[in-house]
Amino acid sequence: MDASAGLNIDPDIAADRPGHVDAAVVDELTAMSAEQRIARLKAMANRVFNAVAIGSFLMARDRTVVDLLLENPDRFSEARLELARALEEARCLLTVIDFAEHRLAAGLAQVANRKMATRYRE
Repeated sequence: MDASAGLNIDPDIAADRPGHVDAAVVDELTAMSAEQRIARLKAMANRVFNAVAIGSFLMARDRTVVDLLLENPDRFSEARLELARALEEARCLLTVIDFAEHRLAAGLAQVANRKMATRYRE
């Protein structure tokens, strides 16, 4: 690595995208302003949290939820769609986290290489 090269903090998004990351998700989010992106991710995280909360009651076979399901199964068909949407949003959030982890690892490797190159020149 050329020690004089700057850190590649904001490279072309398509060039450094890990192969397993959903390109559409990354492209859609990076096209938004910071405020829009954070608001969208927060709303997604809130919906995922709500789904996880509901899921925890279902996993534990909470009697209240089971009784509600038995009394009115039609009411839960919409909840099933919401859970499916939350699952997709959870995958999107995981994509963002995975991408960030890869980007950070690459940036830290560049910093380490720069430091090593500087030491060898001294």
